[in-house]
Amino acid sequence: MLISGSAEGDFRVSTIKEEQRVWEPAAKSAIKKNIKKFEAEQKKSVKAQDAAKAMKEKTDAVMEEAKKIKL
Repeated sequence: MLISGSAEGDFRVSTIKEEQRVWEPAAKSAIKKNIKKFEAEQKKSVKAQDAAKAMKEKTDAVMEEAKKIKL
């Protein structure tokens, strides 16, 4: 099943009927489900970026401390 936006702004779902691909308007529940998936992916992306930033800051701090060590 494919979901695609049309020029009119509504979403259509690709289905195969009688060996032909037909684009029909998507059900409200399908649109709602896909919106929730999209929002969840955005939240995961933000979390991953924050974790990477925190790790980089931590690594930079450790490197600065290591530079202070004199042998």
